[in-house]
This record gives sequence, C-alpha cells and structure tokens, in this order.
Amino acid sequence: MPESLAERFQVLWNQHQSAPDVFAFLEQHSELDREGQLAVLRVDQQHRWRTEQSLTVEEYLARLPDLAGDLECKAELAVGEFQARQNGESSPSVEEFLSRFSDISDTLRQKLSNSNTSSPSVAFATTEDFDSTQLDQQIGRYRILRDLSEGAFGRVMLAFDEELERQVAIKVPKPERFQSGQDAELYLAEARMVASFDHPHIVPVYDMGRSDEGAVYVVSKFIEGCTLADRIKQDRPSPDESAKLLAVVAEALHHAHQKRLIHRDIKPANILIEESAGTPYVADFGLAIKEEDYLKSGRLAGTPAYMSPEQARGEGHRLDGRSDIFSVGIIFYELLTGKRPFCGSSSHELMVQISTTEP
Repeated sequence: MPESLAERFQVLWNQHQSAPDVFAFLEQHSELDREGQLAVLRVDQQHRWRTEQSLTVEEYLARLPDLAGDLECKAELAVGEFQARQNGESSPSVEEFLSRFSDISDTLRQKLSNSNTSSPSVAFATTEDFDSTQLDQQIGRYRILRDLSEGAFGRVMLAFDEELERQVAIKVPKPERFQSGQDAELYLAEARMVASFDHPHIVPVYDMGRSDEGAVYVVSKFIEGCTLADRIKQDRPSPDESAKLLAVVAEALHHAHQKRLIHRDIKPANILIEESAGTPYVADFGLAIKEEDYLKSGRLAGTPAYMSPEQARGEGHRLDGRSDIFSVGIIFYELLTGKRPFCGSSSHELMVQISTTEP
C-alpha cells in the first residue's frame, strides 16, 4: 500500500500545474506508516525543488510533528532535499547540510558520501536497483510481483519462488547502508542467524544472496495481513488481547536473546499480524546485531519513540536483550492508553525524556 500511494501522489504531480497539498494527502491516508509517509514526501521533494514552491526539511517536520522525533526520517528527508537540489539553481554543499543538521551530522555525512548525488537517476531511488520500472524482472529464481513497502532501510517486494512455487517477501537494503563489503557480509551473516531460528513467531528467512547487479537481498516468508501499527490506527486491541499478543512477541524475542541477538528496533511497524489467524510475528531484524558486536558499531539505531534509555544515551556497552524488552513495554503502554509514554517536540527532547524521566 505505501508504494501505491506514493505512485498515486506522483500522478497528482503529473496531472496538475500547481503543487498538490502533500499534507492534506497524508492526512487523508492516515493509515500510512512512517515508511509510507516518507516515500510520499520524497516524491514531493523531488518535484517541489523544480518549482518556486519548494519546502525545506524543517518546514516538512514542522507540519508533521509525529515525524520530527524520528532521526532516521529526518536524515532521509535531508538526503532527499540534497539530491533534489543538485540539478537546480541552489545546489547545496555537504558542509552546509552538516552544519544545518548538526544533531545528525555523522549519520548524514555517511548517507551523503554514499549516495550517488551526481546522477539524475537518484530522483526517486538511491540506485537503479530501486527503479520501479524493473518490477517485472527476476532476482535469481524469484519473479518480482509488486512492491510491498520502501523505507529508510530498503525496499521489500512480493515475489514468486518459481522452484518451490510459493510467494515470498524479498528485502533489498539500500546500498548506502553498507559502508564496506564487510558490512554487507555482516548483514548476510545476521540473516543466516535469523534463518537458524526455530520459533513460530519470528518471520523465517528462507534464502539470501546477491543479485546479478550486486545488490544484497534476503528472502523470507510472506505474511499476509497488517502491522500492529496499522491495527492500532484501525481498532486498538483490548487490554486482554494486547497482553496476549505481546506475551507472544516477548517469547519470540527471548528466543533471539538466547542466541545473543538483539533486535534494536522493536516497534508496532515491525510486528506483523497474520490476517487469517491473527498470529503475531516479529519481523525486520535489519537493525539486529550480536551483543558482542555492538561496540564495533557506534551508530545510533532504532526508532526514537520506542528506544530504551541505553539506546537514547548511545551507551552501547550497556545494550543487551533488555533494551528490546523496554521497547515492548513502550508498545504495551501505547496499546493500553492509546498514546506513547514519551513525546517531544524534537528528537533531542524525546531522547532526554526517555533517558531521565518516568512516563
């Protein structure tokens, strides 16, 4: 759904001489998760910076306070603006952006240094591997059917396994996620570990590898249904349902923690609810990392509103499976009360609240 709405918004730009109201569009489609909203905003950025109706990252976030506390969204929008302005009269410098977004300067430096900003093809994708015109192509033995979602980490597609004759989900991380070939191999190694999991409520990994173009991909079970984030927006579960659901999630995480793997990004959008049976699955171990490897990373990862105090403070030496459990507690709070325990007007304020205050 997020991808089709981004494409629909693209059509609005193509059909009208004046800029369509992106904020009204997002309000009309409140079911969109953050990844879906970001996909729409990136389309809007690319068009607006070709007109006299441009909007800065700060202007977007001022109108969308729910996104303002998400550092990854802010970084992605900053990259989007940087790329959109490359071919215009106001082509920016990297240093200008690092100074302007000093709170995410390290992350932004990495993203900008790894994005192909000189190429016009970056308008709606990071590389040609993310070109929506290639949806009829294959990755190995998998025939791509359609996009499922695209976000800050990468793109997820529905595909058909022509050998085993079943539908699967294929995740292709964005190339800039990997600072070196070793990073890509580490990601695949983590995918192999998830593939070794034997738990009914962790989305199983079936396969992994590299496409002919060199893109890393991971193949997993396709869960037909919705995310817990979608469920909260549509019809928040009762307290009893919420407790049972998160007990299952906690057991799945415990299985991962016994293998010393931390998820690091537990949030409603990463809990899938199977439509037929209402079965929950923990998904997207894309930020997962072995406990002993965390100190080597040094990068802030996760979604701010659901972070543990250790994550918010950047204390990698204190991070273990309990960080995921804290995030589960935040989700439980949200399920019971209809709101998140920590809310800030900026990512910094949100981090301070998580680190120092009680809900």
